[in-house]
Amino acid sequence: MPLISAYNIQKTTSCDMAFVHSVKYLKTKEWVLRWNKKGSRPAPYFFTKVPSKVDKRIKSSAHAKFLEKLGAPISKGGSWDRCKKLGIVKYTTANRIV
Repeated sequence: MPLISAYNIQKTTSCDMAFVHSVKYLKTKEWVLRWNKKGSRPAPYFFTKVPSKVDKRIKSSAHAKFLEKLGAPISKGGSWDRCKKLGIVKYTTANRIV
Protein backbone atom coordinates (compact mmCIF):
# COMPACT_ATOMS: atom_id res chain seq x y z
CA MET A 1 0.00 0.00 0.00
CA PRO A 2 1.13 3.56 -0.43
CA LEU A 3 2.89 5.10 2.57
CA ILE A 4 0.15 7.70 3.02
CA SER A 5 -2.42 4.91 3.42
CA ALA A 6 -0.37 3.24 6.15
CA TYR A 7 0.11 6.61 7.84
CA ASN A 8 -3.64 7.32 7.78
CA ILE A 9 -4.41 3.87 9.23
CA GLN A 10 -1.91 4.34 12.05
CA LYS A 11 -3.41 7.75 12.91
CA THR A 12 -6.68 5.98 13.81
CA THR A 13 -5.04 3.49 16.18
CA SER A 14 -3.95 3.73 19.80
CA CYS A 15 -0.26 3.46 18.95
CA ASP A 16 2.18 6.11 20.14
CA MET A 17 1.70 9.24 18.02
CA ALA A 18 5.48 9.78 17.97
CA PHE A 19 5.78 6.58 15.94
CA VAL A 20 2.84 7.48 13.72
CA HIS A 21 4.48 10.77 12.73
CA SER A 22 8.08 9.49 12.70
CA VAL A 23 7.54 8.01 9.24
CA LYS A 24 7.49 11.58 7.93
CA TYR A 25 10.97 12.27 9.33
CA LEU A 26 12.87 8.99 8.97
CA LYS A 27 14.85 8.60 5.78
CA THR A 28 14.72 4.79 5.89
CA LYS A 29 12.01 2.17 5.57
CA GLU A 30 11.64 1.55 9.31
CA TRP A 31 8.42 0.76 11.13
CA VAL A 32 7.83 0.00 14.77
CA LEU A 33 5.93 -3.14 15.62
CA ARG A 34 5.52 -3.97 19.29
CA TRP A 35 5.49 -7.75 19.49
CA ASN A 36 6.20 -8.34 23.17
CA LYS A 37 4.67 -7.20 26.45
CA LYS A 38 5.29 -3.62 27.57
CA GLY A 39 5.27 -2.98 31.28
CA SER A 40 2.06 -4.53 32.61
CA ARG A 41 0.48 -4.54 29.14
CA PRO A 42 0.26 -7.97 27.53
CA ALA A 43 1.90 -8.77 24.23
CA PRO A 44 -0.17 -7.88 21.17
CA TYR A 45 -1.88 -10.73 19.36
CA PHE A 46 -2.67 -11.36 15.72
CA PHE A 47 -6.18 -10.13 14.93
CA THR A 48 -6.80 -10.40 11.21
CA LYS A 49 -5.22 -10.33 7.80
CA VAL A 50 -6.22 -7.68 5.28
CA PRO A 51 -6.56 -9.30 1.86
CA SER A 52 -5.07 -7.62 -1.17
CA LYS A 53 -5.81 -8.12 -4.85
CA VAL A 54 -2.41 -6.65 -5.68
CA ASP A 55 0.55 -9.01 -5.37
CA LYS A 56 3.25 -7.27 -7.41
CA ARG A 57 5.92 -6.62 -4.80
CA ILE A 58 8.59 -9.00 -3.56
CA LYS A 59 7.75 -10.10 -0.03
CA SER A 60 10.15 -10.39 2.90
CA SER A 61 10.84 -13.99 3.91
CA ALA A 62 12.41 -12.88 7.20
CA HIS A 63 9.35 -10.82 8.17
CA ALA A 64 7.00 -13.64 7.17
CA LYS A 65 8.88 -16.16 9.32
CA PHE A 66 8.81 -13.78 12.29
CA LEU A 67 5.08 -13.06 11.94
CA GLU A 68 4.31 -16.75 11.46
CA LYS A 69 5.98 -17.47 14.82
CA LEU A 70 3.61 -14.92 16.35
CA GLY A 71 0.59 -16.76 14.94
CA ALA A 72 -0.10 -14.80 11.77
CA PRO A 73 -1.10 -16.90 8.76
CA ILE A 74 1.25 -16.33 5.84
CA SER A 75 0.17 -16.81 2.23
CA LYS A 76 2.75 -18.74 0.28
CA GLY A 77 2.03 -17.30 -3.19
CA GLY A 78 3.77 -14.47 -4.95
CA SER A 79 7.45 -13.50 -5.11
CA TRP A 80 9.67 -13.83 -2.04
CA ASP A 81 13.18 -12.65 -1.30
CA ARG A 82 15.80 -14.99 0.18
CA CYS A 83 16.59 -12.92 3.25
CA LYS A 84 16.91 -14.98 6.44
CA LYS A 85 17.75 -12.27 9.00
CA LEU A 86 15.47 -9.68 10.56
CA GLY A 87 16.85 -6.82 12.62
CA ILE A 88 15.18 -6.23 15.97
CA VAL A 89 15.86 -3.16 18.08
CA LYS A 90 15.23 -3.06 21.82
CA TYR A 91 14.64 0.36 23.32
CA THR A 92 13.01 1.98 26.32
CA THR A 93 10.15 4.41 25.90
CA ALA A 94 9.92 7.88 27.35
CA ASN A 95 6.79 6.90 29.27
CA ARG A 96 8.49 4.00 31.10
CA ILE A 97 5.19 2.14 31.49
CA VAL A 98 5.19 -0.30 34.41
